[in-house]
Amino acid sequence: MGRLRGGRRLSLFLVLGNLFLCSWLLERSMEREASPNETWSRGGILQKKPNIVLITVDLMRPAFLDCYSQTGFLLPNIATLARQGVLFENAYAQTERTSPSHLCIFTSHYLSDCYAARLAPKTLPEVLHENGYETTSIPSSGLLSSTRPDPLFNFHRGFDRVYSVPSSGDTQRTFVKRDGSETLRLARLFLRQHRLGGSPWFLFLNFRDLHPPLPPDSSDAEHGPFYRPLVRVDGYIGEVMAELQALHLADETAIVLMSSHGCDDERNARSVAELREKTLRVALIMRFPAGPSGVRERHPVATIDVAPTLIKRCLPSVLMDSAGSADMLHTSSRRIVFAQTERLEGHMATDGRWKYVEYTRPYVECPEALRSFTPPTRLIDLSKADPDEADNQVTLHPEIAAYLRKSIIDRFGPSAVNRDVRMEDAVEESTQHELKTLDYW
Repeated sequence: MGRLRGGRRLSLFLVLGNLFLCSWLLERSMEREASPNETWSRGGILQKKPNIVLITVDLMRPAFLDCYSQTGFLLPNIATLARQGVLFENAYAQTERTSPSHLCIFTSHYLSDCYAARLAPKTLPEVLHENGYETTSIPSSGLLSSTRPDPLFNFHRGFDRVYSVPSSGDTQRTFVKRDGSETLRLARLFLRQHRLGGSPWFLFLNFRDLHPPLPPDSSDAEHGPFYRPLVRVDGYIGEVMAELQALHLADETAIVLMSSHGCDDERNARSVAELREKTLRVALIMRFPAGPSGVRERHPVATIDVAPTLIKRCLPSVLMDSAGSADMLHTSSRRIVFAQTERLEGHMATDGRWKYVEYTRPYVECPEALRSFTPPTRLIDLSKADPDEADNQVTLHPEIAAYLRKSIIDRFGPSAVNRDVRMEDAVEESTQHELKTLDYW
């Protein structure tokens, strides 16, 4: 009987010893340094760094999409992506034109910060490249593919390869664009070349199909000129998603779909209406591997939040110099989001309910207009149906206007609301020249 009890005690000691040894070995293995192609998930399981596809679509207002609006066009592939990920209902661009907006997206800084530094902060592709990612850009806009002498608007920075848009001898670079079907062809070729794995990769795609000039279509009379281009873009999105699935890359690839900015008039996309909702509110959908799905976030977010969010979730040990939120899924519902015109004449601040806009200098409405004007200071109640923002509440709610105005001063300084500052003093001469060559000045 004593031998039996002693044997049981010995067996128990051996079991406990083995458990202790296994625990110690497991702990040691988890403490090892991850290889450049690996990262830790929240569950403590070592995983490969996710690939990233960032897609921007110029002029794509949320109201055009059925996943945002009941009156939006039926776009099944974009709706599917929204169901698989997170849709942000109140996302704002930081300016209303293509090149400056992409500068904000890539750097996660406001235009005034970039202008003041005279050198764009480190970009998202640069951070990813430095941390083991292969980076490729396939833009449809000629503005995003040329190598600019001014470092602010050199969108080659950080990319291992850029598929430049042929100019075809067109001197109006704003209108130079690659057909979206060709951008899709190059994207599918890229994905097939990377189906066998290796280093994680970052693929930037830009579609400009909605941007004038647009060929006339029989559906224009009923749906407007953006319907047919949006259906094509939705098809491109579906093709990219199907290719990822077919190549077994879908479960290890993060996808971000967003508009770089909106537009004012459905029938004249070149008409830029100050800092209005139609030009600043953008569609924004994010899908992460094993991330949340079917989520609709209502708190206000900014396009400068995208880069730091990607870095936090794909490279959690890396910090990016940023003016945006570190994680869009955990921003405060009381956060204030800002926007500026590309020449810094006007500033906007919104908390999601109220929106305040103030201009300090004349604003050129559009390149075709031979006049300029200084829009009035506005306070708009975004909870009301007021698509033209005609109901100015600034005199009815002076305390709210003062609160949002102070937030602009706190973020950008007194010159942002100082009407005595001349336009030429706000933006350096070299930047003015660069904006003129981009048809933004």
